Amino acid sequence: MLGTLLTLALTTGVALVAMWLLPDCATDVRELLPGTLLMTVGHQLVQSAVIFYFAPRLGQSEETYGAFGTAATMLVWLYVLSRLVTGVAFLNATLWARRQPSSAEELQPVRAAG
Repeated sequence: MLGTLLTLALTTGVALVAMWLLPDCATDVRELLPGTLLMTVGHQLVQSAVIFYFAPRLGQSEETYGAFGTAATMLVWLYVLSRLVTGVAFLNATLWARRQPSSAEELQPVRAAG
């Protein structure tokens, strides 16, 4: 239990620092919390899937897959995490854009000339 809480705290901290440094548009740490929490929960779910699903299956069929199975598991893990990071960045950017004041001109539909 303590290990899980420590992992969640570390993941939250790393995600928060990364999101604070990378997009450079947030003015308050609270603006990054939705994405940070999504990243933390998503990382924990992916980690649990690798530990409880992929690793035992890979261990049972090591003769069949060998090093290729390990490499494939790592690639799937990295792919899912990269999609998670992209989704988190999109979530933070969307929430940030919704909080920005917009003028009435921006809300008018653009009509084609002619």
